[in-house]
Amino acid sequence: MTLAALLRECWSAQRDTQQLRLFVESRGLARWMRGLISCLTLVVTAIAILSLGSPSGAQGLVDRAVVLVTIVVGIGWAVRWNVAHWPSFRESVVFFVYADVAIAVVCFLDSSSLAGLSGAGLLVLLGTYATFLLGPRVLLVHVLWCAFSITVLAVKVALDPEYDLAIAVAKAIMLTVVGVVVPLVIELGVHLIRVDADKSLTDPLTGLSNRRGLESRLMLLADDMRSTTTRAAAAHPVAAVIVLDLDKFKAINDELGHNVGDEVLIRVGHSLVRAAGSTAVVTRHGGEEFLVFDLYDDALAALRAARAVRDAVAERISGPAVTASVGLAMASTTALLHDRHRLSATLTELVDRGDTAMYRAKRSGGHCVAVDGGTARGLASTG
Repeated sequence: MTLAALLRECWSAQRDTQQLRLFVESRGLARWMRGLISCLTLVVTAIAILSLGSPSGAQGLVDRAVVLVTIVVGIGWAVRWNVAHWPSFRESVVFFVYADVAIAVVCFLDSSSLAGLSGAGLLVLLGTYATFLLGPRVLLVHVLWCAFSITVLAVKVALDPEYDLAIAVAKAIMLTVVGVVVPLVIELGVHLIRVDADKSLTDPLTGLSNRRGLESRLMLLADDMRSTTTRAAAAHPVAAVIVLDLDKFKAINDELGHNVGDEVLIRVGHSLVRAAGSTAVVTRHGGEEFLVFDLYDDALAALRAARAVRDAVAERISGPAVTASVGLAMASTTALLHDRHRLSATLTELVDRGDTAMYRAKRSGGHCVAVDGGTARGLASTG
């Protein structure tokens, strides 16, 4: 990949604050990370408080009043990071803009021009925040603001009779490298790491989700439903896993070669995505086995979906004909998604039941749908 292509790819990327939150929560780090951001906000606020007690800080009545306002708002944001839900992307941007402007304003108001220029180093913290949480477009706005602030503060130092042009230029260069150049380089590195991490959630041959990708998607779904579980469960009360295994696929590999077999797997993947619908998660579960997960209005809708994906596999667009044995397992949406900490174990149980049903379909001759027996009893009890 050329540098130009990498820059274009990086520019089009967007940080998903919800994904990041799920990542840190899954590792028990959410409270720690929120506390860290809160503490850093308090540290910056404390610096502003200390500046009010220094002859180098803001001196005029209006200037000191402005600094006091930034202090009060900063304390409010520090508290916000420790209460309620993780901030949305929009709220994170609002916090970021406040901090960017507040730091620059306090630096502009310092009576000592050199102290103000040195204080601009705090903007580096925001570059890190933007890199990991907000993405390249917000980061670009930040580094432009950072460059503008450093330039203005450096000019203020150069015009101050207590200092000279050399110290102004030296400080400006140092802050520009740290506050502008380094965040942009880190952004490229973080982007490459994120791309590699995203690839770990997909199957390289078909481009479908893998098992980790499926769990990640369900974590997001469970989190979205946290505050609306009752309404979501009422609208789509049945969560279903459809497990498909291609019939006699080994014969295709043995007789026509693995390249043809790979083409069949890719074709089947495309067919499943088309037949399952936009809300479904389609996963290559390993080898010639695929899995479809979605929420349905009722058990009959899930059964229709299972038959639809079975028929989609059998459609011969090109290449050798292939069929699939299909197993269907269902559970209540609430039972599956209400406890996101047990989601992986609950999903595994559901997939195992779907696997069992799929093997029953295979023993029946293939190209048919079998419904998990335990599911049938459970549905009967729920009406």
